Amino acid sequence: RGQTKYVTGIDPTKVEPSEGILDLITKATKATVNDPLFVVCIGAPTNVASALLFAPEIVSKIVVLWDASWSLQNRGRVVSGSLNT
Repeated sequence: RGQTKYVTGIDPTKVEPSEGILDLITKATKATVNDPLFVVCIGAPTNVASALLFAPEIVSKIVVLWDASWSLQNRGRVVSGSLNT
């Protein structure tokens, strides 16, 4: 199971570890720069963001594929400008 809350950036150190991010960290730790772990996000990349907060050393060992989709409840949302703001 993964994270139950989004990482908001207000205080990312308060992120609780979940079974999902601990598994991601374990698998990424076994990967290498030349043979990285490919992670596919089919929604918000909360688990990846949380894993990177807990274990920033895995950043060079993962390749993240993210489709930037939004939940079914928010299908009418219109993005104007950057998703990073």
